[in-house]
Amino acid sequence: MLRVKRVKRGLTPLRVVAATEERVVKHLQDHLEQLPEQDERSRKVLQQMLEDERQHGDVAAAAGGKDFPAVGKGSMGALSQLMTESTSRL
Repeated sequence: MLRVKRVKRGLTPLRVVAATEERVVKHLQDHLEQLPEQDERSRKVLQQMLEDERQHGDVAAAAGGKDFPAVGKGSMGALSQLMTESTSRL
């Protein structure tokens, strides 16, 4: 019953994966922008992570993970920011 309600509202697992990967990609892009140019080793690692996460999102989207509505993305963004800030304080 719960699964049916989630599917009707559009909260399918593939949508969640696609939206999460989009957030992760943005987060990694922010880190890349802040990274010193001379830190080639870290830059290479982050670029590979970025490519992997982008591909995960593309696969989820291609498998049926349609885009979230703006409200859903906003909620996910607020939640991810809260999680990021709370873990940095631990």
